[in-house]
Amino acid sequence: MRMNAHGGNDNLIHYFAQIQLATPRDYVVYVAEEVYSPEDEAAIRAQWETTVDGHAGEKETSAILAIRPDLVQSDAMPADGEGLPLGRLQHLRDLNVDVGMWWYADYPSHYCGDGIPATAAKGNVWLEARARGLAKVIRAIKDDTETKRLQDEFFGRLERHE
Repeated sequence: MRMNAHGGNDNLIHYFAQIQLATPRDYVVYVAEEVYSPEDEAAIRAQWETTVDGHAGEKETSAILAIRPDLVQSDAMPADGEGLPLGRLQHLRDLNVDVGMWWYADYPSHYCGDGIPATAAKGNVWLEARARGLAKVIRAIKDDTETKRLQDEFFGRLERHE
Protein backbone atom coordinates (compact mmCIF):
# COMPACT_ATOMS: atom_id res chain seq x y z
CA MET A 1 0.00 0.00 0.00
CA ARG A 2 1.16 3.52 -0.72
CA MET A 3 -0.49 6.44 1.02
CA ASN A 4 0.09 9.55 -1.03
CA ALA A 5 0.68 12.78 0.86
CA HIS A 6 1.91 14.94 -1.99
CA GLY A 7 -0.74 16.53 -4.19
CA GLY A 8 1.69 17.09 -7.03
CA ASN A 9 1.84 13.43 -7.94
CA ASP A 10 -1.78 12.25 -7.64
CA ASN A 11 -2.13 11.47 -11.33
CA LEU A 12 1.20 9.66 -11.43
CA ILE A 13 0.26 7.48 -8.44
CA HIS A 14 -3.03 6.46 -10.07
CA TYR A 15 -1.24 5.78 -13.35
CA PHE A 16 1.30 3.63 -11.51
CA ALA A 17 -1.52 1.57 -9.96
CA GLN A 18 -3.17 1.12 -13.36
CA ILE A 19 -0.01 -0.06 -15.14
CA GLN A 20 0.33 -2.86 -12.60
CA LEU A 21 -2.07 -4.68 -14.93
CA ALA A 22 0.67 -4.91 -17.58
CA THR A 23 2.06 -8.16 -16.17
CA PRO A 24 0.98 -10.74 -13.58
CA ARG A 25 2.27 -10.15 -10.07
CA ASP A 26 1.88 -11.75 -6.69
CA TYR A 27 0.87 -8.54 -4.93
CA VAL A 28 -1.72 -5.79 -5.25
CA VAL A 29 -0.99 -2.07 -5.38
CA TYR A 30 -3.51 0.01 -3.46
CA VAL A 31 -3.77 3.79 -3.67
CA ALA A 32 -5.40 5.23 -0.58
CA GLU A 33 -7.06 8.62 -0.54
CA GLU A 34 -7.93 10.53 2.61
CA VAL A 35 -10.99 9.17 4.36
CA TYR A 36 -12.62 10.78 7.39
CA SER A 37 -15.60 9.99 9.54
CA PRO A 38 -18.41 12.55 9.19
CA GLU A 39 -17.52 13.89 12.64
CA ASP A 40 -13.84 14.30 11.78
CA GLU A 41 -14.73 15.89 8.45
CA ALA A 42 -16.92 18.47 10.21
CA ALA A 43 -14.29 19.23 12.88
CA ILE A 44 -11.54 19.62 10.29
CA ARG A 45 -13.61 21.82 8.00
CA ALA A 46 -14.80 24.07 10.83
CA GLN A 47 -11.33 25.00 12.02
CA TRP A 48 -9.82 26.43 8.82
CA GLU A 49 -9.85 30.18 8.39
CA THR A 50 -8.44 30.34 4.86
CA THR A 51 -10.12 29.40 1.60
CA VAL A 52 -6.97 29.03 -0.52
CA ASP A 53 -4.73 26.42 1.02
CA GLY A 54 -1.87 24.37 -0.30
CA HIS A 55 1.88 24.23 -0.02
CA ALA A 56 2.93 25.89 3.27
CA GLY A 57 -0.61 27.17 3.78
CA GLU A 58 -2.74 26.87 6.88
CA LYS A 59 -3.08 23.05 6.86
CA GLU A 60 0.53 22.13 6.19
CA THR A 61 1.85 24.77 8.57
CA SER A 62 -0.56 23.62 11.28
CA ALA A 63 0.64 20.03 10.84
CA ILE A 64 4.29 21.06 11.12
CA LEU A 65 3.50 23.22 14.17
CA ALA A 66 2.00 20.09 15.74
CA ILE A 67 4.94 17.77 15.02
CA ARG A 68 8.03 19.95 14.49
CA PRO A 69 7.36 23.57 15.51
CA ASP A 70 11.08 24.30 15.35
CA LEU A 71 10.85 24.08 11.54
CA VAL A 72 8.24 26.83 11.19
CA GLN A 73 9.63 30.30 10.55
CA SER A 74 6.62 32.47 11.33
CA ASP A 75 8.53 35.66 10.64
CA ALA A 76 9.17 34.51 7.06
CA MET A 77 5.48 34.03 6.20
CA PRO A 78 4.38 36.60 3.63
CA ALA A 79 1.38 38.67 4.65
CA ASP A 80 1.01 40.35 1.26
CA GLY A 81 -1.22 37.80 -0.52
CA GLU A 82 1.75 36.02 -2.12
CA GLY A 83 0.03 32.67 -1.60
CA LEU A 84 -3.06 33.57 -3.62
CA PRO A 85 -3.38 32.20 -7.16
CA LEU A 86 -2.28 34.58 -9.91
CA GLY A 87 -4.68 33.09 -12.46
CA ARG A 88 -2.17 33.41 -15.28
CA LEU A 89 -3.64 30.43 -17.15
CA GLN A 90 -7.22 30.87 -15.99
CA HIS A 91 -8.47 31.28 -19.57
CA LEU A 92 -7.41 27.67 -20.23
CA ARG A 93 -8.56 26.27 -16.89
CA ASP A 94 -12.00 27.78 -17.47
CA LEU A 95 -12.17 25.48 -20.51
CA ASN A 96 -10.92 22.42 -18.54
CA VAL A 97 -7.59 22.56 -20.33
CA ASP A 98 -4.71 21.36 -18.17
CA VAL A 99 -1.01 21.94 -18.67
CA GLY A 100 1.93 20.90 -16.54
CA MET A 101 2.78 24.55 -15.91
CA TRP A 102 -0.45 25.27 -14.02
CA TRP A 103 1.14 25.26 -10.55
CA TYR A 104 3.93 27.66 -11.48
CA ALA A 105 1.45 29.88 -13.33
CA ASP A 106 -0.56 30.36 -10.13
CA TYR A 107 2.16 30.00 -7.48
CA PRO A 108 5.60 30.98 -8.83
CA SER A 109 7.10 31.03 -5.32
CA HIS A 110 5.43 27.64 -4.61
CA TYR A 111 3.68 29.17 -1.59
CA CYS A 112 -0.07 28.49 -1.71
CA GLY A 113 -2.43 29.90 0.86
CA ASP A 114 -1.63 31.62 4.11
CA GLY A 115 0.26 29.96 6.94
CA ILE A 116 -0.28 32.81 9.41
CA PRO A 117 -3.56 31.45 10.91
CA ALA A 118 -1.96 28.03 11.48
CA THR A 119 -1.81 26.57 14.98
CA ALA A 120 -0.54 23.35 16.50
CA ALA A 121 -4.04 22.62 17.81
CA LYS A 122 -5.45 22.71 14.26
CA GLY A 123 -2.62 20.49 13.12
CA ASN A 124 -3.37 17.95 15.84
CA VAL A 125 -7.06 17.81 14.88
CA TRP A 126 -6.15 17.24 11.24
CA LEU A 127 -3.33 14.73 11.85
CA GLU A 128 -5.31 12.70 14.37
CA ALA A 129 -8.26 12.48 11.95
CA ARG A 130 -5.90 11.42 9.16
CA ALA A 131 -4.41 8.73 11.41
CA ARG A 132 -7.87 7.37 12.24
CA GLY A 133 -8.78 7.35 8.55
CA LEU A 134 -5.54 5.65 7.58
CA ALA A 135 -6.06 2.99 10.25
CA LYS A 136 -9.51 2.30 8.78
CA VAL A 137 -8.03 1.96 5.29
CA ILE A 138 -5.26 -0.36 6.49
CA ARG A 139 -7.80 -2.58 8.24
CA ALA A 140 -9.89 -2.79 5.05
CA ILE A 141 -6.85 -3.61 2.90
CA LYS A 142 -5.63 -6.27 5.35
CA ASP A 143 -9.09 -7.87 5.24
CA ASP A 144 -9.36 -7.62 1.45
CA THR A 145 -9.10 -10.93 -0.40
CA GLU A 146 -11.28 -10.02 -3.36
CA THR A 147 -8.87 -7.67 -5.15
CA LYS A 148 -6.12 -10.29 -5.38
CA ARG A 149 -8.64 -12.93 -6.45
CA LEU A 150 -9.93 -10.67 -9.23
CA GLN A 151 -6.40 -9.78 -10.29
CA ASP A 152 -5.51 -13.47 -10.56
CA GLU A 153 -8.74 -14.11 -12.48
CA PHE A 154 -7.92 -11.26 -14.86
CA PHE A 155 -4.44 -12.58 -15.66
CA GLY A 156 -5.74 -16.15 -15.91
CA ARG A 157 -8.24 -15.10 -18.55
CA LEU A 158 -5.51 -13.27 -20.45
CA GLU A 159 -3.36 -16.40 -20.46
CA ARG A 160 -6.29 -18.44 -21.80
CA HIS A 161 -7.15 -15.70 -24.36
CA GLU A 162 -10.74 -15.42 -23.13
